[in-house]
Amino acid sequence: MRPVLKESGIVLIRLVTLTSPKERLKKIIKDAEGFIYAVTVKGTTGTRESFEEEVGVYLQEVKALSSVPVLAGFGISTPEHVKQASSYCDGVIVGSKIIDLFEEEKYEEMEELISSAKTAGIR
Repeated sequence: MRPVLKESGIVLIRLVTLTSPKERLKKIIKDAEGFIYAVTVKGTTGTRESFEEEVGVYLQEVKALSSVPVLAGFGISTPEHVKQASSYCDGVIVGSKIIDLFEEEKYEEMEELISSAKTAGIR
């Protein structure tokens, strides 16, 4: 699959999780292109109140192993989450919460969440 994607100019974004063993992390990260998507929750995507304590250590470990940017995602739903996660990696991915806010027509709150990435120094 990778050669077909490459021919089309598409980069395969690899995901790593909190439960990925260190050897698996190394294997996934070794051939990474674009960025690494670091999943920050155990379970399904969606909004969360807070992160598990191990997330910071995990993100630092992934960042140390990676030669490409590391972006944290899954469960990022507040400006505080953005600030927390971005202190350990290169950026964040916010999905479910933005969709929820859009559907609820809470555009100001959505703008605040997106702006928090800029405040955190994410480009």
